Amino acid sequence: MSRTLRGFSPALLALSLALSLALSTGVPAGASTATRNRPVQTQRHFSPAQARGLLKRAQHQLRVVGSTHLARSHGAPGSGPDLTLTLRDLSRARSALGPADRRAADALLARPTSRSGGDPVKYGSVPYRTYCPATGHFCIHWVSKGVNAIATTDSDHDGIPNYVERVYATMAYVWSFEVGRLGYRAPLSDKASVGHLRGNTNYKLDVYLAELGNKGLYGYCAPEGSVDVHQLPGYCVLDNNYSRAEYGTANGLLPLRVTAAHEFFHAVQFAYDVDEDSWFMEGTATWVEDEAFSSVNDNYQFLSYSPLTFPSLPVDFTTYLHRYGAWIFFRYASETQGRTVVRRMWEAADADATNRYSLQAIEDVIGTAGWPAFFTEFARWNTLSTGTYRERTGYPAPAYATSTRLDTGNTSVTYTTPSPGLRHLSAAHVRVLPAAGLPHSQHLQVDVDAPDTSRGSTAVVQVRPRDGSAPQVLPVVLDAAGNGSRVVTFDPSTVSSVVLTMVNTSAAMTDCGNVFGADGYPRYTCAGHGVYDSGIFSMNAHLVP
Repeated sequence: MSRTLRGFSPALLALSLALSLALSTGVPAGASTATRNRPVQTQRHFSPAQARGLLKRAQHQLRVVGSTHLARSHGAPGSGPDLTLTLRDLSRARSALGPADRRAADALLARPTSRSGGDPVKYGSVPYRTYCPATGHFCIHWVSKGVNAIATTDSDHDGIPNYVERVYATMAYVWSFEVGRLGYRAPLSDKASVGHLRGNTNYKLDVYLAELGNKGLYGYCAPEGSVDVHQLPGYCVLDNNYSRAEYGTANGLLPLRVTAAHEFFHAVQFAYDVDEDSWFMEGTATWVEDEAFSSVNDNYQFLSYSPLTFPSLPVDFTTYLHRYGAWIFFRYASETQGRTVVRRMWEAADADATNRYSLQAIEDVIGTAGWPAFFTEFARWNTLSTGTYRERTGYPAPAYATSTRLDTGNTSVTYTTPSPGLRHLSAAHVRVLPAAGLPHSQHLQVDVDAPDTSRGSTAVVQVRPRDGSAPQVLPVVLDAAGNGSRVVTFDPSTVSSVVLTMVNTSAAMTDCGNVFGADGYPRYTCAGHGVYDSGIFSMNAHLVP
């Protein structure tokens, strides 16, 4: 679907929003609308208790759970973060473990070819083979016996099993797309970390095939190297067959493709900043799946945990599957700014150059002055009106805080956000519909009472035509105290609804490194919370002549 706005161009919309937001905050365009603290992203320091918890989590994620169809989350549903990030954190926390636990952690972090440890992903004493073309970027490793065995069918009789060739071709495409076409940094060479391993002389990205389906996993990558270094190489593990019995699809190529795109991107991320925020790492890795394989759309399932369905949760909310649902933010950014914008965000987050945490990097790429309008538009797009996301018809229905039909007997609607109000980077949508009996000359006045605009408060109204064409988009100009009004047409013959979106656009964070959820993981960016994480927004819409 073409994403064009009829009668109100995207450029004019952006200019209108930027100018109105500058007016509403009482500061000139280009000025910051909030005091922003600037702590940089640093390696998280783990307590012994947190380190032991990570070890237990990794052991749990690598357990054998039996053969069942998987709800794809790069981990068993409810198991917490992708195993990739669990292993990332475990590798950073190992120094906080006692000797016995450290040995157990090292065994989990070791490659399948390692003789240390006995977890189910290890090849153990079973001989393994390697396919490592001289002109390629990957070495694929596999075994033909034991629980991790692959099918050895070799249709072209070249000595390389069909499945190995399929995996190699998929990984080669992913490399050409993410590194070649999109321009991301290639994963770092693992020469320093694997030079001692038998058969590894090319220092390419190693991909191991192993039984993962019975552990509720699709794949994972693990970083390797010093905890004092923020940019590291790593290795990856993919399933040995992606069978229908375990993955619920007859075409095993589909889960292979999206997993390869996702996990390879984690290896790319390790080359920028292995310690970045997990919502940023998972959100962009899930975003790139659909970019690399646009017809698969496997990441749609995470939209049930995204700002589409939970607009009142911050976009950087990290708990459970929300870190994956954040991919829709990067889809919005790439559709409005071009998909190179996500790469520029990672370049801005590059630990070696700047060491910004994710929101600092993202906001710096968009521009501080343009950020309120940019995020307000993102919130508005999440109501899925005509002219927004290209694939919006496949997305779940948006979530309205309230939806009310007004008529001559019910002439107004009021809504107030529950205490403590909207947190940073969140929104509330209110839909008002005209009854058929209202006069054609009817109008609707929308009044907004929000926190001070210095805290990032904005509001925008959409007047949606009954013919399904693109809505008229009108900012509600707020004064410094956060108050504003807008009168719009409410003719029931031409208007299907009016939608008000109230937004907390603040990206300022505080207490970085000190705020964690009950599971021991950061709830938001930089393991902190928003400077402006409270503030009641209220609205009243009523009929006027």
